[in-house]
Amino acid sequence: PMPKPAVPASEPKPAAVATAKALPDSLKNLPAASGWGDLKVRFAYDGSAPSPAPVLVTKDQEFCGKFGLVNESLVVNPENQGIKNVVASLYRGTDKTPMPIHESYLSHALDEVLLDNDKCRFEPRVALLWTTQSLLIKNSDAVGHNTKIEVIANPAINDIVPAGATLLRQFPQTERSPAAPVACSIHPWMNAWLVVRD
Repeated sequence: PMPKPAVPASEPKPAAVATAKALPDSLKNLPAASGWGDLKVRFAYDGSAPSPAPVLVTKDQEFCGKFGLVNESLVVNPENQGIKNVVASLYRGTDKTPMPIHESYLSHALDEVLLDNDKCRFEPRVALLWTTQSLLIKNSDAVGHNTKIEVIANPAINDIVPAGATLLRQFPQTERSPAAPVACSIHPWMNAWLVVRD
């Protein structure tokens, strides 16, 4: 069983924090679980780690060209062959009963998850978003970007994000595909993935 996180006496417990933020109905009265565990998985590349290819910077070259951008569609750790940015999930079958959620997660149910346009790339490359959370799209760069997210269950977005600006977006429905593609129409080498789950 996973031990509960230690919380200093001066801070409210995670469940109390979440309750204070008025949890959505979908997260109230969840079934209790008899025990918890951790699952760690490492996907490894079979063979020698490939060298990332440089990106051809075709727009805003004076700004974006100074970052040494490389293709990040396959990122392999040369020390242990681990593949970065892999999305994996456990499938429950057709069981529609609500999942128990560990109380330490409930304090994050209404958080803002950051997806930044930083140095002419998306950071992080894979963003995980709970349907109760908000996606904060930020542009840390000195040039404008466009954030286009192709979702099916939620309204798609295709927003211009001026330099230094932020946008807040909601995705209240679980996406059926493993991850939704994120792109910048202005800078075609910029790509990321958004995983939206309830």
